[in-house]
Amino acid sequence: MIRDAVMTDVPELRELMARCPLPSYPVVDDESIGQSIREITRILQQRLDKWKVLVVDDGERLVGYTIMEECERAIGRPHRFMWWHQMYVEPDHRERSEERVETYARAMTRTLFRWARERGVEFVEGEAHVGDARWNRRQGHAYAVKHYCVIADVLDWMERQERLNG
Repeated sequence: MIRDAVMTDVPELRELMARCPLPSYPVVDDESIGQSIREITRILQQRLDKWKVLVVDDGERLVGYTIMEECERAIGRPHRFMWWHQMYVEPDHRERSEERVETYARAMTRTLFRWARERGVEFVEGEAHVGDARWNRRQGHAYAVKHYCVIADVLDWMERQERLNG
């Protein structure tokens, strides 16, 4: 069953987040998971309406979750959009079954997108690993490639360049 997360789900959400395979950047470690859980706790306690946290409850325990946030862009359009933070379903619960005509991931996606549409939002944005085709399968369109750099590395490189040229 897919449902909105509640406070009693927080310990199991932490366990699921720790199992969710993510790239090495941004850093996902115990400290960052702890911070994420503190934020999810605040979102659930305060019932912040710009957030949607869904869980998959198989009747015995949680086997998946997804998180979406309504955001505003100060520069550019669309001004309002949804940011899809994460989705994870345990591997042994990812397929359809006789009881379920669609996967949990598809059902959560449908629930999130209907919620977004009800709020009058037309666009959903999010990130994916390089080479991950799931956005394409969901009718997604690439519009940018995100990069990151370590500030100390860039400044060191600039200083080396200046010494070489200088």
